[in-house]
Amino acid sequence: MADQTPTLKMPYIMPSQAQKHVTHNQSLEILDAVVQLSVLSNAISAPPSDPDEGDRYIVGAAPSGAWSGHSGKIAVARPGGWAIVAPRPGWIAWVADEEALVLFDGTDWVDAVAAGLNPVALVGVNATADAGNRLAVASAASLFSHEGGDHRLKINKADAGDTASVLFQTGFSGRAEFGLAGEDDFSVKVSPDGSAWTQALAVDAASGLAVVAGDPVEELGIATRRYAMSRQGDTMTGAFQLHGAAHAPQAGPAGTIMHVSNQGDATRVLFDNYNSGAGGPNFTFRKARGTAAAPSALQSGDQVFNIAAFGYGATQYNAVSLGGIVARATEAWTDTARGLDMAFSVCVNGTASAVPHLRLTGLNVRVGDGTGSPIALQMNGANTIVSAERHLMLRSYTVAGLPAASPEGQLIHVSDGSSNRRMAVSDGTNWRFPDGAVVS
Repeated sequence: MADQTPTLKMPYIMPSQAQKHVTHNQSLEILDAVVQLSVLSNAISAPPSDPDEGDRYIVGAAPSGAWSGHSGKIAVARPGGWAIVAPRPGWIAWVADEEALVLFDGTDWVDAVAAGLNPVALVGVNATADAGNRLAVASAASLFSHEGGDHRLKINKADAGDTASVLFQTGFSGRAEFGLAGEDDFSVKVSPDGSAWTQALAVDAASGLAVVAGDPVEELGIATRRYAMSRQGDTMTGAFQLHGAAHAPQAGPAGTIMHVSNQGDATRVLFDNYNSGAGGPNFTFRKARGTAAAPSALQSGDQVFNIAAFGYGATQYNAVSLGGIVARATEAWTDTARGLDMAFSVCVNGTASAVPHLRLTGLNVRVGDGTGSPIALQMNGANTIVSAERHLMLRSYTVAGLPAASPEGQLIHVSDGSSNRRMAVSDGTNWRFPDGAVVS
């Protein structure tokens, strides 16, 4: 029969033993030392000089004196010396000077709370955790602080197509989300109801380009030196505004998808091109019927492009163009027949609508549109070449004011003189009437 218990090593009272009370008292002392174990400290290595009976310590590293060779064991102050008790794996002790629970893991004393939470399947702080939310906290605030240096909150996902994000909810219905949502580009999304989501910001993971959704009649509300638009997949979409100064611009006409505005200085759009060939910057217009996925041919009268002029009157901008350049198809287009004409329009003083004054066709150049008041073709603002009645006109001179007769072949109209008013031609030296007489 063994003479002590296997766990606490308390001595048994043997059948033939004398002074049985001694053995019994030894067992009580062991129980008194380890039951409801509480030590004053676990950080000192030398025995205190004047301990109270029953004081307990977990012996620290590199012990000395009566504790020598007993690091990690429990030292109990007894009359006349120290009793040493070896801990067993799983023992828990309260350390008074640290106000902490420690656990003996078979080798060292470790933080009992941390050991119990690492790992743990569910943690609920004033809330109930579940399989979907393994950490649940119900609190007015949560604090994550540093430990003397940096502090980083990490959210890791398995694959690029997974989501690692922070979701904001109202009544457990999503309203905003930022992070890596199904891709490796950073994005910010918002929702009015938790079902319909709009991407407000996307930052390309490779280039760092920030793409922002903007209202076409308001400022974008983000400071950037690069253009910003909403994004759908990998395609830039939506109305685009660029303002050269801080101001609230007037709304553009219906259908405006690009709005450039400035205040104070002239608005300028500059196209630069640098290459080793002859090509330069291009401002290109394309028109097709149908859809982008299934374009179809132009028909006669279809507008290919329109460069239009709008201005502010007494109370508003004009609703229609007051001048510009318009190109239209003049036949139903095929791959080999693409007739086109171009009209230059202006607005006459006292009116509020544009009238074509010059039209270029594949066969001729037309002055006037043939529907409004006739106009004349002039040079230098005063010299009419073709009248509104479509008659050719020569510039008139008096005999005293004749211009130089060189070069020859010039035609003028002489408005006075002895030979009556008539046409004259230059011969390189003199002006002569059709009969050969020198104008005089």
